[in-house]
Amino acid sequence: MNYDRKRRSQLPRRCRIRHNHGIPPALLFILILPLMLQAQDIAPPALPDNVLELLRAPGQDSADPPMGQEEMFKKAQGLLQADSIYAAKSLLKDLLFHYPGDADAMLALGRIHAWHREFSEAEELLRLVIRFFPDYWDAYLALSDMYRWQGRDSEALSILDSAAETALTDPLFLLARSRLLVSLRRFPEARVTLRAAEKAAVDKKDLKPLWDAVQQSRGPSAWTAYALYEETDFDLLSKTSWHRSAAGIKYQHGDWTRILEVQQVQRFGLQDRSIAFDNYISLPDGSYFNARLQWAPEEVLLPLLDLNAEYYKPLAGLSEWSLGYRLMYFTGSPVHLASLGASLYAGNALLRMRFISIYRDGVRPEHVLIAAWRQYLISADHWLEAMLSVSELSSSAPVTDKPMGSSLRCEWYFNRHLGMQAGLAANLLSGNRLDRGFSLGISVRW
Repeated sequence: MNYDRKRRSQLPRRCRIRHNHGIPPALLFILILPLMLQAQDIAPPALPDNVLELLRAPGQDSADPPMGQEEMFKKAQGLLQADSIYAAKSLLKDLLFHYPGDADAMLALGRIHAWHREFSEAEELLRLVIRFFPDYWDAYLALSDMYRWQGRDSEALSILDSAAETALTDPLFLLARSRLLVSLRRFPEARVTLRAAEKAAVDKKDLKPLWDAVQQSRGPSAWTAYALYEETDFDLLSKTSWHRSAAGIKYQHGDWTRILEVQQVQRFGLQDRSIAFDNYISLPDGSYFNARLQWAPEEVLLPLLDLNAEYYKPLAGLSEWSLGYRLMYFTGSPVHLASLGASLYAGNALLRMRFISIYRDGVRPEHVLIAAWRQYLISADHWLEAMLSVSELSSSAPVTDKPMGSSLRCEWYFNRHLGMQAGLAANLLSGNRLDRGFSLGISVRW
C-alpha cells in the first residue's frame, strides 16, 4: 500500500469529525448538531458499538488524546513506513477512539488487521469506510486484497467492480483488477483491462506475467494430468475406425510450459505408439513460441518423427497472428506443412482462422482453410467451440482425405482441480463418404 497518498482533505468537511481542544467533544457535538440536522445528507459517520469496543483500551474512556488528529495520523504513517506495525496499530486505534470517523485511519487499521489475518476486524473497518465514503476507492482495493488473500477471488473482483467510475483509470485499480481476472481465468475481460492498464502507464514488469498467462491460457496450477480417448465412425468393432488413446502431464513454471504425452492409435487391426514432448516459451517482447517433437519408433501408422514449430505474436492485446512449420517424417516420404494463422477476440468470443499448405515430393500442394469460433462461458475453463475446415486436395493420394470437416468441442471444469472435455465431429471424405467421430477426456490439476 502506498501510504504517501494524500489525506482525505479533498472530501467535504463532514467526512471527519474534527477535535477542538478548547471545547469538550460532547459539548462541541451538541453545538453543531442543529447545523448537521439542517443538511440531511451530511451526517458524520459514527462507529458502531462493536467497533468502538474493538478500539477501546483500559482507562481510555477518560483519557485525553495525546496529540491532535493530524499529528497522530502522520506519526502512524511514519511508524508504518518504518515497519513498526504493532506501534502503528496501537496508535491508530487510539486515534479512532478519540476521533471516530477518520477514513484514512480506518483504512490503515483495516489493512493492518488484514495483514495479521484478523479478517473479521479488517472487514468491519473497511466496509465502514466504503459505506460512509463511497468515493474513497482505496478502501475497495484494501477489501479486495483481503478477499484475494483468503482465496475469495470472485468476491474480490465484485468489490472492485462496485467502486466509483473515477477508479477505472487508476493504475493500482487496473493492476489489481487485471490480476483478479487472470486468477479467475476470465481471459477475454483480462485482455481489455490489461490494455487499459498499459494506457494508464502501469509498470510493464508488473503486466508481463499477466500477459503471458493470458496469451498462453495458463492454468491456475503448476501441474495438470489428462487422459483422452478419440474414435471415428462410432463403431468399436470396425477395423477401419480410428481409435486414439492419449495421456499426458503438463508442468507450468515461469515463462516455460512443458507437456509430456504418450499415445496409442489403432486402425486396420494395427497398433502404433508414440511419445511427444511439447513446449511453450514466452519471449521478452510478449510473443511466445511452441515447439513439439513426437517420436513413433515402430512407424506403423504414425510418422517416425513429427516436428512442429509455431510462433505467436499478439497485436494490441486483442488479436494475434501466428506462423508455423511442421514436418511429418515418414521414411522415404516426408510431408511438409506451412501455416499462417490469425485470431481476434470479440468480447467473450475468440475467432481463429488458419491457412495450411501441405507439400510432398512429386505431388501438387494441398491447401486447408480452418475457421473456429470459441465462446467462453464463465472463464477459460468453460468454453464451447465450433470449427469448420475446407480443403483443396491433391488428385492422387491426398494427405488429409477430407474435402470438408466440422467439429463441436467443449471443456468444463467442475472446480479448480477437475475438468472434462468432449467433442463431436463429422467429416466429408473423398467419394462423398461421411466420417463421424467423438472424443472424451478428463483432466486433473494440482
